[in-house]
Amino acid sequence: MQEPTLEMVRTWKMMYATYRTWLKPDNKPIEEVISYLKRKYPVTELHEHHLNRIVLGNITENEYYRDKIPDNKTPIPSVFKVENTGDPDRIFME
Repeated sequence: MQEPTLEMVRTWKMMYATYRTWLKPDNKPIEEVISYLKRKYPVTELHEHHLNRIVLGNITENEYYRDKIPDNKTPIPSVFKVENTGDPDRIFME
């Protein structure tokens, strides 16, 4: 996996600024989100250990998400890559 370039980061920030009013966390169960993505888009599940550790860290090191973890439970991360179809608006507008 390649390191993000400055141009990639700029693009991500621009997309976030454009679509952030439509993005609302935790509105659907994760299983439903994964099922939807698999049905609608070409996705690849990534099984790289370091990516799972990054996702787990993003959850456990963020107070908002960490507080949502039930007692005596450990999150099991899954990493998916939505393949580039050349139409970035498609994922946000459907």
